[in-house]
Amino acid sequence: MYVLLGMVFVAATILGKAGGMSPYNSLVVGAWITAALWFASQWKGYLSEKEKAANGKALATAEAARAEAAKGPLPLPAGMKPMIGPQWPVRTGVWPASPGRLRQWPKPPADEQEPPPDPNKKVFVYERPTLPDRTPKLPNNWKKTDKKKPKR
Repeated sequence: MYVLLGMVFVAATILGKAGGMSPYNSLVVGAWITAALWFASQWKGYLSEKEKAANGKALATAEAARAEAAKGPLPLPAGMKPMIGPQWPVRTGVWPASPGRLRQWPKPPADEQEPPPDPNKKVFVYERPTLPDRTPKLPNNWKKTDKKKPKR
């Protein structure tokens, strides 16, 4: 479809130029003709789909697709394996039966419990990676110079 529209655009532009139009005007006329043909094809497709829905053909195909999907799962593509069971450790507990209840997980034994977090401990400390033979050039290691730019 789009190749045909491209050929119509080129043909209309060439014929417009051969007919005595300026290059700009022939390009504009070719674009308008191509756009009109594209909209006409879209309108034709819309009317045919609307007619199918009015006749009930589209409804019958939709019902057939639903019946086919209800038959069973689709086969997996080559190279994929089915997931059998969860792939991560599952926590056991009571999931809330109503939205008002909160999730309750069983507490682990006392020997497996983590100690309470220290509020004064820094959570993340960034250490800049350096090469082994070089000292890092951090602001603390920079030389302090009190030299100011000379005034002119």
